[in-house]
Amino acid sequence: MGRQKKTVLKSFDYLRCDDFAAYLEAMARAGWHFREWRAGLVFEKGQPEDAVYRVEVFPEGSEFDTRPAVNTYEFAEYCEAAGWKFLDAKRKFCIFKRVRPDAQPILTPQERLDSIVNASRGQILHPVIPYLFCALIQCLSFTGSGFTNRIFSNTLLFGPILWISFALCALVRCVHFFLWKRQAAKLVEQGGAVAFGRSGNSFSRLNSWYAWLPLGTLVIYGTVCAADGAGWTLTPAALLLIFALVLSYCIARFRPDAQTNQILQLASGFLIPVLVLGLSVCFILAQPQDVQTTADLPLTCEALGMDAGALESSYLDGTSSVFGSALRCRASYEEGYLSCSVYRSDRAWVLDKIWQTEMQRPRNQAGDNVTALWEAETAIYSTSGQYLVRYPEEVLLITVCGPQGEETALTPQQVSVVRAALCESR
Repeated sequence: MGRQKKTVLKSFDYLRCDDFAAYLEAMARAGWHFREWRAGLVFEKGQPEDAVYRVEVFPEGSEFDTRPAVNTYEFAEYCEAAGWKFLDAKRKFCIFKRVRPDAQPILTPQERLDSIVNASRGQILHPVIPYLFCALIQCLSFTGSGFTNRIFSNTLLFGPILWISFALCALVRCVHFFLWKRQAAKLVEQGGAVAFGRSGNSFSRLNSWYAWLPLGTLVIYGTVCAADGAGWTLTPAALLLIFALVLSYCIARFRPDAQTNQILQLASGFLIPVLVLGLSVCFILAQPQDVQTTADLPLTCEALGMDAGALESSYLDGTSSVFGSALRCRASYEEGYLSCSVYRSDRAWVLDKIWQTEMQRPRNQAGDNVTALWEAETAIYSTSGQYLVRYPEEVLLITVCGPQGEETALTPQQVSVVRAALCESR
């Protein structure tokens, strides 16, 4: 004997009520009859039947309803009097099966349009403001020195690209929804009926893509980060995704009442930001910190012919993205230090932005012009002892200080050493 019950993990949005009903009818013709909602749609084996189902949106239902509420049963009694048997309800969905050939329509075309549009409006409008806010915060993080720190890291570019794609898709989705709603209202006024399914509804055909496009961005950029050796940064996101899936499964499987479901979702809404911050900090701190030696550094005081004593500490960091690459290093000695940063990009606007950011600092506005010394497009020796050098596809920042932080100007021979070690434009 084969299985008598099976659970299908399939979902529909409110604008696809007709597709939902057609799916239940196709399952009934195959001998599988809908019985209830659990973790998915539960079907029971029986004789094939040409059943007629109707899926409606109950305006007084709640998004937190995981099972029929009291007012849902009151609505069901009205529908059963019209020839429809109530099967189950979840959120604002109500599923009916026709039990009399002369069954009357449950709702008029106008009532049906209003109930489905009102239920869908919240799902479509609510994400817009959070997405725009997150996109704005991510964009603001690129202002000032944040631009230089982030533009050359695929990992740090991930957040802005993801949230901007979510925000753009949400805005386009809203515009499309209201244009479709206007067309649907005109059709009903003319005596027609709106099809709530992909076959006859332009918005329903594209609605799922508004969610899949940003998720596609997530997958593509996640792959780029992993290839760039930063795949560990996706671990917090993966853990949060697992948490969300487990929570969703438990709610669907055990079907708590609306109040309990609301508490669970609100609690998870407060918990997720805390988890994001905590997991991100933990994973960043857990990354190994390599101890560099002078052999690992691209430029040292020894290479410049300077005697600064023993090396006390050093730092070397190299990142790259689709916009170029950045190399930063610092070597601290007993009697001074050397610090340098090299930014490379074939996009002029990227280097222009970096140069503009550096030149807005007061210490760099009154610097000496040393363009000829560096054989560059522009070069400034700032009052703080830092060289700012601009080449066609590079920006170089370098500071050399002696004991007690005394600035040290470089000789032409030392400039040649720096260019040979750090610059490709030489």
